[in-house]
Amino acid sequence: MTGSVVAHIVTRNEADRYLHRCIQTLWDAEVIGVAVYDDRSTDDTTKIAAELGADVAVRPVDAPSFADDERAFRADGWRWMLQRWTPDWVLAIDADELLIGGAGGLRAATATVDYPTIDDRVAKELRIHEVWGFTPDGRPQVRVDGGWGTITGIRLVPGAGIDPTFPPRGSVPGQARVAATMDVSIAHLGYVRPEDRKTKYDRYRGHASHSARHVESIITEPRLVIRDDLRL
Repeated sequence: MTGSVVAHIVTRNEADRYLHRCIQTLWDAEVIGVAVYDDRSTDDTTKIAAELGADVAVRPVDAPSFADDERAFRADGWRWMLQRWTPDWVLAIDADELLIGGAGGLRAATATVDYPTIDDRVAKELRIHEVWGFTPDGRPQVRVDGGWGTITGIRLVPGAGIDPTFPPRGSVPGQARVAATMDVSIAHLGYVRPEDRKTKYDRYRGHASHSARHVESIITEPRLVIRDDLRL
């Protein structure tokens, strides 16, 4: 037995980046819905998402933006999503991330046979591959030096019984019990473009939730491994 999954994405001006590929990997994994909560994008983000079959909501003008209050913004998007669906699981994924593993991986990651009741389900922590670039023939280059090769994130949580209260940083509401799974993973493309690295470096400098060592590593020479198995 496996559980139904809705994918939840928050967006802001993602039209010219990876949104199309992100949503396509979600449909390939046979989610029952893609919920896009948009932070009043000024490009074609919402149009593209809708054309790809996602349900889209735009942040009201009187609601906090991501930049003003990330926790409140994510909570608003989460509540809107759960008004539309009652999934067994919610997959939180960013617009610059690709789900790896397809339908088989997601089915294995969300199997509920080991959980006698809905309250027994636990959040799932997924491996995140930090893609730093591509070879001339299109093979992904993943960063592995320092802590870059061991990054994980809580991305699958039960779709019911979760209070939508978010930590200062994080894609999902706070959840106490976590069980790791490697049947499905995420490829993060947010550092592929040099201009995106510079933006992240400037944003994270001095931020309490990012160590100075990690932030400085963004602009240091990386050690990359070609990962043909990711099939991006």
